[in-house]
Amino acid sequence: MKVMIVDDEKMLRIGLNMMIPWEEHGYELCGGAEDGLAALGMIDWLEPDIVITDLRMPRMDGLELIQELRSRPGFRGKIIALSNYDEYALVREALKLGALDYLLKVTLKAEELLAVLGKTRELILAERQEQEADRIRTEAVLEGYRLSKNHFFQDLVNGEPLSDSELARQASRLKIEPGERPLFLLYLHVDRYDRNKWSQKQLMSFSIRNIVSELMTGLPVGEFAEIAGCEYMVLLSGQGRYASDSGKMQLAKQIADMLRMYLNLEVNVVVSEPFAGLRHASRAYRACNRAAGIRFYLPAPVVMHAGESGCHDGSLPPPIVRLQDDMIARIRSGETCDLADAMEALLEAAGAARLHPSLLARSALTVIDCWEAAGAGTGGSGARPGTYRDSLAQAGTAGEFRAAFAEALRYLERHAPLPAARKYRKEVRGIIEYLLEHIDRKITLEAIARHVNLNENHMSRLFKNETGQTIVGYLNGLRMERARELLKNPDLSVKAVAEDVGIPDPFYFNRLFRKLYGLSPTDYKKQALKNQNRP
Repeated sequence: MKVMIVDDEKMLRIGLNMMIPWEEHGYELCGGAEDGLAALGMIDWLEPDIVITDLRMPRMDGLELIQELRSRPGFRGKIIALSNYDEYALVREALKLGALDYLLKVTLKAEELLAVLGKTRELILAERQEQEADRIRTEAVLEGYRLSKNHFFQDLVNGEPLSDSELARQASRLKIEPGERPLFLLYLHVDRYDRNKWSQKQLMSFSIRNIVSELMTGLPVGEFAEIAGCEYMVLLSGQGRYASDSGKMQLAKQIADMLRMYLNLEVNVVVSEPFAGLRHASRAYRACNRAAGIRFYLPAPVVMHAGESGCHDGSLPPPIVRLQDDMIARIRSGETCDLADAMEALLEAAGAARLHPSLLARSALTVIDCWEAAGAGTGGSGARPGTYRDSLAQAGTAGEFRAAFAEALRYLERHAPLPAARKYRKEVRGIIEYLLEHIDRKITLEAIARHVNLNENHMSRLFKNETGQTIVGYLNGLRMERARELLKNPDLSVKAVAEDVGIPDPFYFNRLFRKLYGLSPTDYKKQALKNQNRP
C-alpha cells in the first residue's frame, strides 16, 4: 500500500517518515511534496493509495489539492488531512470535499497514525474487493451476451430457418439491428496455428475477436461470432468504404495480415456476395464455407471473394465415381498394390473439378469401407476406430489427405488383409476392368469375350468360379453401387442416373435397385438429399 506525504514543512515530512517502520506494517512511503501543485505532478506517476496532506500550503493548499484529486476519474486513492488545533473549519471543509479522516499535527503519535492508516487500508481493500466482484459480474454478463450472440449466429447459419418475425425478435433482444441495409460477411477459417501456444481455443477466439473488433470500431454494423471450431463470421454493412468489392477485399487482407502479424495465425478469409437482411446470411455463409474448400488444393491460405472459387460440393461427378469404382474393383480383385496411384489420379481429378474436400473424403471413406468389408473375417484385428478415418475427414490440404490415405492403406494391409481368394486371375481382372470402363453402355457377353480373347461359355464359368457371381450379377452390382452414389446429386433425375449406369429401362432399374437396397431409387434419393441438407 503506497503512501505519499504533502506538507510545506520539510521537518514534518522527515518526522512522519521516521515515526513508524512503514514497510514492517505493509506500507511503502513512495514520496513527498512541498505543496499541492508539486504533489499533482508526482501523483500521476507514483499512483499512491493514500495521500496525507497538510491543509495550509503555498501555491496550492490542501483543500484545492483534495478538490482537484476528487475531480480526476483516474485517482482512486484515499486522502487524510493534516491540521492544527485552530483549523477545525478547514478540517470540516476537507471532509466535505472528500478527505476520509484527519490527524492533528501537534499531538500525533505513532499509534494514532497506524490506526488511521489501518482503517484507511481496510476501506481501500474492501472497495477493491467490491470493484473486482463488480468486474467479474460485468464480465459474466458480457460473456453471457457474447455467448448468446454466438448461439444466435450459429443457429442463423446452420439451423432451421426462422420466420421473419421470430428472426427480428431474437435479433432485437440481442441488439443486432442491421435493418435492410446492404450487408456482407467475412468467413474466417484458421488454417494453421501453434497448437502449444493456442491449446485453449477460447483464448484464440478471444484474441481474434479483439483484433477484428478494433477494425470494426465506428461501423454502423459490426458483429463477430465463432461458428464452429476454427471458423468465425464477421457481419458488416456493405456501405461507405465497403460498398465496393475492392474495399471489402482490402479489409479481408488487412484482417489476415494482422492475425498473422500479432497472433502468428494463418487464416483463410472469404468475402461473401452482398445481401439484404439477416435472413440471407445463412446462404452467404454456406457459399463462403464452400468457396474456402479450394484451399485444400492450394499451397497457402487464401484471401478471396466467394465467387472466385467455383468449389463444387453438390455430389460426386461421374468421372470421380468411375475412379472410385475402379478402386473398389481393385480391392475386390485383390489387386491393391496400385491403390495409392489410383487415389492420386482421383485426387488430381478432384482438383480439376474443384471438388469440395468433404466429398473427396467421402469417396475415400467409401473405398475404405469396401476394404474393411472385404477384409472382415480374415483373422485380422479389424479396423481401428477413428484414427485414419478422422485424419481423412479432417485433412486440410491435399498433402495431409494423401498422407492420411497412405496411413489407412498401411494399417489395412497389416490388420485387415484381403482374402487370398479375392486375388483374381488376369482374365477375370480384364473382365472387371471392361465392365467398369463400359458401365454406362450396353454390354454383351460376346463383347466381353472378344475383349479378353476367351470363349463365352468358358469365360462365364471362369468368372463364376473366381468371384462366386455371374458376370451379369456382378455388373448389376457395380451399376447399383454407382447409381447409389449418383442419386445423391440433386441435379440428376432418377431417369438420368439409370441411363448413366447403362440401364435405360426405368422399370428394370427400379426393380434391381429395390432388390439390392430395399427401397426405390426415388425414396433413396429423397433420403440422401435430406441427409445432405441436415446441419
